Formats: sequence, structure tokens, C-alpha cells
Amino acid sequence: MMKTEPAAIYARYSSGNQREASIEDQLRICREYCKENGLTVAHEYTDHAMTGRTDRRPGFLEMVTDGERKKFSVLVVYSMDRLSRDRYDLAVYKHRLKKAGVRFVYVTQPLGETPEAALMESLLEGMAAYYSENLSRSVRRGLEGNALKGIVTTGRAPFGYRLTPERRLEPDPVTAPVVKEIFERYASGESRASIIADLNARHFKTAMNRPFQRTSLDVLLQNDVYTGVFHWRDIRRENAVPPLISRELFDSVRAAAERNKTRRGSGKASEEFYLTGKLFCARCGASMVGDSGTSRAGKTYLYYTCTRHKRGNLCPQRSVPKTVLEDAVLEACAAALTDENIIAVAKAAEEFNRRELEQNDAVPALKASIAENTKRINNILSAIEQGVITPTTKQRLNDLEAERADLEEQLARAEIERPLIPAAAFAAYLARFRNADPADPDDRRQLISGVLHHATVADEAQNIKIELTFNLKTSSTTRIPCSDDTVQVGLNGLEPSTFTMST
Repeated sequence: MMKTEPAAIYARYSSGNQREASIEDQLRICREYCKENGLTVAHEYTDHAMTGRTDRRPGFLEMVTDGERKKFSVLVVYSMDRLSRDRYDLAVYKHRLKKAGVRFVYVTQPLGETPEAALMESLLEGMAAYYSENLSRSVRRGLEGNALKGIVTTGRAPFGYRLTPERRLEPDPVTAPVVKEIFERYASGESRASIIADLNARHFKTAMNRPFQRTSLDVLLQNDVYTGVFHWRDIRRENAVPPLISRELFDSVRAAAERNKTRRGSGKASEEFYLTGKLFCARCGASMVGDSGTSRAGKTYLYYTCTRHKRGNLCPQRSVPKTVLEDAVLEACAAALTDENIIAVAKAAEEFNRRELEQNDAVPALKASIAENTKRINNILSAIEQGVITPTTKQRLNDLEAERADLEEQLARAEIERPLIPAAAFAAYLARFRNADPADPDDRRQLISGVLHHATVADEAQNIKIELTFNLKTSSTTRIPCSDDTVQVGLNGLEPSTFTMST
């Protein structure tokens, strides 16, 4: 009997907007896929009520460890966003698993591992602003109206507040005094660590019902809602929320935080490293991250450094100058955008986009939920008109109206995030990067994000070898000269990069 390929299934749901049963739905569909495609399910990993924007998920981390130990050779996931919503994490962990020989399958996204799919994921982010403005205008009007009235459309109340039945913010009698205490203690010079330790010792939890950490405390100290300001997207209303602290106290805390930040960050590079999440060490496979160093003359130099090398010389890979490396990659990315590549990829991306929309059941499901919600509201209104009123009628009506506002925003987001983009739009978006301005941060960022899938770097005797894989069914190998001193060298005199289309 032929031995089938061992597979693992990973499933996740994130919050109260989804249900526990969604884990079982994902597992059932993935199991059916494995059965139909001759895969043996060796392991199943799940994370319940955990966001995909972090890698701190027990099931996810166990899956990565087992994959690197070669306990399975295929990872089956319901959809790409179940694996991770963080691009950096997704790039790093996929690289680690692929290095261990693991193949990825996204059941509802059959093109998920193709260059067209990777390209479309990158391009959607860059094109979202253009499409969302046209697609969301009518839907957002009602949501903006609620925001102008100071009504919280979705989400939880910040620490120190609670929501009224009308979903407005009001001071929480238990935690509101603690907010003022936190600001006063920080303004007086007390350290974050001391404040966090005390809050956790007194069993206070964040708005997400988690222990306080440095990040959650920083978010609290930077939130001017405590001075009475209501925020929703680009809407800002003064005196729309009961203030918990004075503007003077808030400003003094912000000034203190800026002074502390300056002291902590002195001597560190503040420039953006555009290859983060896409650059890997060819020697050990670890990601390469932005780093800086200072010469004896006091000049600062920026580099990409292997993370294993950075953690104690665990890898012999040398650091590579940031500007030299990025300029070489940008030049190669622009050269890869031939007419043939752009046309082929644009057509494939449109087809992938169309299939993904056809398989996405979020919009019809949300519309059905809104219809059911509206029916319940109308039933209550009819009962009120007939004189059937109980002590809980008003509360139930308020709950249903809040639920409808939440569903409408979810629907708006679903329709905005998944527009049908024609091939011509993909082609036009790609073509403009052939003349990208290397000095423009947005052009650098979007060209690398859209065209480059990943790159590996290895130092040779006299050169730095860069192997690039694009989202264009195209690859390239180029070399830049090494430099034994800390002076960054140019690329003049290098042989032009060559590109070959795979069939």
C-alpha cells in the first residue's frame, strides 16, 4: 500500500465576532481536503480566540516547531489569514517551514502559493486607498454620523471608561480614578516598570482583560480620550467624552515620554529598513534585520545583520550596508517589470482576485445577519405599537441597534477589503514602478513590497551575492562588491542583472 504524505492542519478563530464552532468548521473542511488529495493528517493545531496579528499563539508556535522537526511535510490551512495577519511574521515563519521542506496549502485559496497570489496580497494594500474611497463612501456616512454624536460603533471602552446602553463612554467608578493616578505617577518621574508592577499586583486588567505590559501602558499614556477627545478614524471631537484628567497633565506626561524616548533612542538609527521581513541569510536561513554602528570618528553606518549573528556570532554572515543592498534590490525589481511580466501577472492576479471573491462568504453572511437583526428590531417596534412593553424591552432594543451598527461596519470593511480589481488596474499599478524614484520612501516601500517575494544574502570572497525571488515568475542573482572598511561603495561597473522567465 502506498504511503501517503503526512500533513498538519492549523485552525484559528480570533474574537467574539467569530464563534468556537468556526474552529471545527475549519478542521472539517481541511480534513475533507486531505482525504480527497491523499494526505494523512498527522497533527492538528488550534488557537482559540487569538488574533492573527501576533505570533504569540501556543498552537501556532508548536506547529512551527514540529514542522522544523519534520513531523509533517504539508501544512493545510483554511485560508492564508488563519495562519497570520502580520506580513513580517508570515514571511519569517513561512521561510523557516519551507526551509524544513514544508509545503503550504490554503484550501479556500487554491492559488495561495503562486506568485500571482503573493503579488495580489501586496498590491491590495497599496491600492486600498484608491478603491476604498469610492466603495465605502455611502456606507461610511451613517457610521460617521454616529461618531459625530460620540457613539462608539465597535470595540471596547478604553480602560477607565464603560459603555452606556447607547454605547457612549462614561467614567467607570472603579478604574477611572486609577487612570488619573497612572498619569500623575508617570508625570512625577516614576518608571513604567514600577507602575506596571503595581497595577498587576492590584489585579487591574487592560481593556482587553489582560495584565498590563509596557505596550498597553504606553497606549494608555498616549490616548487623549482621557482629556475628553472622541476619535473615530479621521473624526476628532473635543469635549465629547467625560474627561478623566486635565489637558495640562496629559501634555506633561507626553513631554516626559518624549524626553525618555530621546534618552533611550540616542545613537540609534531612525531610518526605515525597507527589506525587513523579506531578507534572509543564505548561510543559516535566519531573517536579516536593520542594525547600526558608529565608527571611531563618530559617523553612524546602517546595515542589515543576520539575527543569529546578532545574538552572539552564531552565524559567520557579515553585515551588509543598507543603502548599497537596497539600491541593488530596487534596481533589480524595476528591471524585472518587463511588459510581458506585467501583462501575465496582471491577468493572473485578476483571476485570483475573482476566485477569492467567489469563495468569500463573509459578505452574504453579514447581510443575512443584518436582515435577521432588522427583523427582530421591527418585531419589537410592532410589539411596542401594540402596547406590549416589558421592563427589558428598551434594553433589548438598544442591544439590537448596537449589534446592527457593529454588523454594518463589519460589512463595510468586508466590502472595502475585497474589491474586484481588473487586470488593467494591476498592470497600471505595476508599470508606474519602472520609473520609481529611488529617493522617494513610498516608491521604495511599495516597489519592494509589491514585486519582491524574498531575497537571500551570502558573503563571498570579494562580493556580496544576492538571490532574489520576485512575485513575477522571475528570478535574479546579482553581486555587489564587498567593502572591508565602513565606507559604502557604489554599484558602478557591475554587470547588468539578468532575468529568466520560468515556464
